[in-house]
Amino acid sequence: MSPLDRINKWLYGIMILSPPPAVLKVAIDLAKRCNKSTSQCYPAHSTIAKSCFIGKRTAEKATAWLETNRFLRIKRNAIGERKDKKTNLYTLVFPINDPSMETPRSNERPVHLEQNEPSKRTTKQDKEHDNNISTKKKLKKVFIPPTFEEVKEYFNSRQYDQLAEDFYYYFDGREWHDSKDKKVKRWKGNAATWINNHKKNNPAPKQYQPRQETKLENF
Repeated sequence: MSPLDRINKWLYGIMILSPPPAVLKVAIDLAKRCNKSTSQCYPAHSTIAKSCFIGKRTAEKATAWLETNRFLRIKRNAIGERKDKKTNLYTLVFPINDPSMETPRSNERPVHLEQNEPSKRTTKQDKEHDNNISTKKKLKKVFIPPTFEEVKEYFNSRQYDQLAEDFYYYFDGREWHDSKDKKVKRWKGNAATWINNHKKNNPAPKQYQPRQETKLENF
C-alpha cells in the first residue's frame, strides 16, 4: 500500500467517528505536512491555526482529540528544524492488525471541542465577510423624489389640492431637504405635516347660527 493510500485510510478512519469540523481541518493539515516515509511533522499550534483558519486554542484541542482517539502520537517539546526553537513532534498512528485501516473507536472519552470558538487571528476571509455584512447594513432605501402629479394626487385624496403646488415647489427648490436641512425620507409624511400646519394656521371659521327667538305668551 502506497503512503498516499495509507493517509487516505487514516483520514477515513477519523471521518467515520464524525468529529467536530475543526478536527477534520487539523487532520487534513497534518496529513499534508507529514513526511510520507516517516509520517511525522512538527508544525507549531499557531501555524496549524493559521493554516486552518481557527484559533490556537482550538488547534490544541483538535490535536488532543486525535491523540486521545489514538490517531496521533505527540512528543512534546521535540526539536524541529530550528534547533533553537522546540515544537511538538506529531506522528500519524496507523492500525497494524486491521488491513482495511478502519480505526476502531477508543474506549477513552474524547476531548470536548468547542466548535464555535472564535478565532484569535483575523483572516482575510473574515474581513471580507464582515465587510459584506456591514455593507448590507448600510444599504438603505434610496429616496426617489415624487413627481408633481404624485404630489397633486396625494393632496387631492386629502381634499387639500390647493396646497400641492406650494408643497412641491418648496421641497423641490430645497432639493428635498426639510426646514432643518435634513434629507426627506418619506415625502408623504412631510406632506401630512404640511396639511396639519395649514389647519393650525388657518382654522376654519365658525359658522354663525342665529339664536332662535322665543315667543312670549301673553298673560
